[in-house]
Amino acid sequence: MKKSIIAIVFLLSLISVNSVLGLGLTAGTVRIVVDVGSSNSSRFGLLNNENETVTVSLRVEGDVAEFIEIPEELELVPKKLTYVDVTATIPEDYDGSFGGNITGYIFAVQEGTPGQVQINVQARKAVQILIPEFGGKLPEPTQIQQTSEQKVEEESSLTGFTSLLSSNPLLSVGLGAAIVLVIAFIISRTFNISIKRR
Repeated sequence: MKKSIIAIVFLLSLISVNSVLGLGLTAGTVRIVVDVGSSNSSRFGLLNNENETVTVSLRVEGDVAEFIEIPEELELVPKKLTYVDVTATIPEDYDGSFGGNITGYIFAVQEGTPGQVQINVQARKAVQILIPEFGGKLPEPTQIQQTSEQKVEEESSLTGFTSLLSSNPLLSVGLGAAIVLVIAFIISRTFNISIKRR
């Protein structure tokens, strides 16, 4: 009985570590300057850290949802940055009710494999639409202008929890092991499995 639990925990740890490292995204907020009655576009990058192609669904939340268009789904090939095009349109009759700085988030969600435990991986990107006629303007630069090489380097860097996990394999293995232990505990409680100490 004890050996079967150890085998289950080991198999779950292999599954969990791969799931944790799912998605990464480029640094910074997506800022789009748009005049009333016109459109403008920007983009951000998503990175699939797994070894096979995955499909992510995209959704928008916040006030920007009324004004931007993005694809509903995107296919991400392994280890390659894929760009998400974001188009903002401000209608002619915009009355300034949201002000000149409209904010929200884009969520990219990779659904886990259905089963007893399903782990979904989600990445969040902040979005701002800046409307000059209503006081929206880009923040003042705080550093000397970057060279184009530095900008490309910054665009391809990962942010957040995924970046931390990608740069520290020991942390990702530890997190995977912690998830497995929690799952094993839940399974053992569910099936009333008891492990006796010798």
